[in-house]
Amino acid sequence: MLKTVLSIVLPIVIVVVGISFNFINFFMVEPVTSLNLFITLGYCISWILLLVIFLKRTHRVVLKSYSIFWFATALTALFGAIVLSLKISGPWLIPFAMVLLPQWYGMYFFFDEAIVSLFVIAIVSLVMFLIVFRSNKRQSI
Repeated sequence: MLKTVLSIVLPIVIVVVGISFNFINFFMVEPVTSLNLFITLGYCISWILLLVIFLKRTHRVVLKSYSIFWFATALTALFGAIVLSLKISGPWLIPFAMVLLPQWYGMYFFFDEAIVSLFVIAIVSLVMFLIVFRSNKRQSI
């Protein structure tokens, strides 16, 4: 029971912490700081640890929610890159981007172009989605 509760609460905490520290810089498109990079690395490491701990014996519903989260993150980053590259308006994307992308703002430390950062975020998110999705298919809980 405790493991199930933690498998639900910890991802929410990880996302909220990532958003809290990176949101202002992300929203105002300010230069990336070392704090942003640290938060992004912490976010990635936290999710990797979380998946290592919870992938084996977590309820399928929780794993499906992880899958949906990572797929939505990948799509948001991909659509963000498309909107930027085509220089079109994407107001429908803003709510998704405000929830799913601030945690990744430190990624911009490595790339000069936002489009490249968004493609990298999409690829990493897609890999995380595939890991969770495959694990969920193998589970029999």
